[in-house]
Amino acid sequence: MKLNFDIKSLLKRKPKGDSQRHDAGSESSRSASSESLTRAAIWIKAHILLVGMGVVSVGAVTAGIILSGEMLAAVKEEAKGYGSKLNEFRGLESTSVTITVPGKAPVTASTVVNRKLLAAVKARMGSGANDSAQVRANAVAHNQGVHTPLVNLRLPAKDPKRQEIHLDLVAKLAMAYEDLLVNKLGAGLPPAEEDITLKLQRRHVRFVQSDLKKAPDAALTDVERRQLTDQLAAYRVALYAEAADGIRIYASGEDVGTFKEGFDPSSLKLGIAKLWNLQSRYWIVEDILLACRALNTEPSVTKNPVKRVLSIRSLGAVAGVVVAGEPSAPTSGGGDDGASTDAGSSDGGSDGSPTTTAATTDGAGGDGMPIDPTQLVSTSNYASSLKGWATNQLYDVSRAVVELVIETEQIPRVADALAKQNFIAITTIEILPTDAFAGLADGFFYGDRPVSIVTLTLESAWLREWTGPLMPDEVRAQLKTTGQLAGITPGGGAAPSQEN
Repeated sequence: MKLNFDIKSLLKRKPKGDSQRHDAGSESSRSASSESLTRAAIWIKAHILLVGMGVVSVGAVTAGIILSGEMLAAVKEEAKGYGSKLNEFRGLESTSVTITVPGKAPVTASTVVNRKLLAAVKARMGSGANDSAQVRANAVAHNQGVHTPLVNLRLPAKDPKRQEIHLDLVAKLAMAYEDLLVNKLGAGLPPAEEDITLKLQRRHVRFVQSDLKKAPDAALTDVERRQLTDQLAAYRVALYAEAADGIRIYASGEDVGTFKEGFDPSSLKLGIAKLWNLQSRYWIVEDILLACRALNTEPSVTKNPVKRVLSIRSLGAVAGVVVAGEPSAPTSGGGDDGASTDAGSSDGGSDGSPTTTAATTDGAGGDGMPIDPTQLVSTSNYASSLKGWATNQLYDVSRAVVELVIETEQIPRVADALAKQNFIAITTIEILPTDAFAGLADGFFYGDRPVSIVTLTLESAWLREWTGPLMPDEVRAQLKTTGQLAGITPGGGAAPSQEN
């Protein structure tokens, strides 16, 4: 059904001339209008959904206009808020971050701080802690190396073994030095003069009889005597050269500071702390000689860089500087550690212990300070050491003087080998060129290349993380240390052992 409305005809005003006709037809118009409205109502009822949707659509357009205005105001307000945050974002873009790299100066950079960066930093810090622990473990293992205690000096104060422990140590030192020199280093000495003299006498007789065709006791002319002298001199050199082919380096126990032959250990009246120094000194000598062994790979001393060990002298500990919360380092008792030719004498107190002093400072405590690997220590003690390091609660620094005969052009290699062997630093070096044949008078044959007498002052660091547990109580008291890592009580495995 289609319903048409003539809106214009409904609203159009009628002229006055037509009023009568209007009045006359009003009745019929009202009837028509009523019929039209009835039809409109019927159509609306039949299409109520369509009409409703039309009304809603008109309302929605009106409401959309109103809401769009409100939303535009909200967007403007939100954009204004974002604008206020923009400066904060720009500030984050230039956030200053300082990264501390162990062993190097801190690095500062500008970057954007975000979750990814924070996660990366956290992961790196975690791996850095693991790396640091591994580096420390490697450092301790490297520093300890092959060094083991020759005897156990962790004895209780009233242990009767203390009365004879020096005899045991001297015997063990003698065996250790011999094994180090002969088996590990391949060291030796020129043939004894008595053997050379006997061989020269035989050569003398053979030359006179075979070459000169004379009786051994016959008189010789000046020319024959010169020929004989040249023959014997050449033969002596040949004997020394032959012996050198079976020796890697010239060295003896006395050269490296062991006891003289015939020394009576019963005359050695030393305290337990002095015995610790003797044992520690062996470790220092062991490092020096093993560094030489790393270079001397040939079976003949004439082909090796290090020709001879003239002497090794220990100068004691490098004293530290007292700082807040850290004990002072002991001062050296002076001279060698007593393992030289006058090893039987004491340079310490009445009990033979070294004359070391360790003044108590704040934080030291009666039982000393624990070993804390995380604590920073000073490396600027230049008044005590050219290297700048000194004895502290993490490590002890010992000084030694080494005199060697070295092939001149190989001196840098020797210095590198000492540094690689352990935590060793060369603080002074003196080089005295000498004739390669200067040692022949004493039987030392170095070959035909230029050699020099080199005197080195060495400083070596010894980590207490492994030496502390081995120290006697007397040494711990002198050094003001518990001998144990931080977090381990002195009674937690630090008590003197009953075993030897």
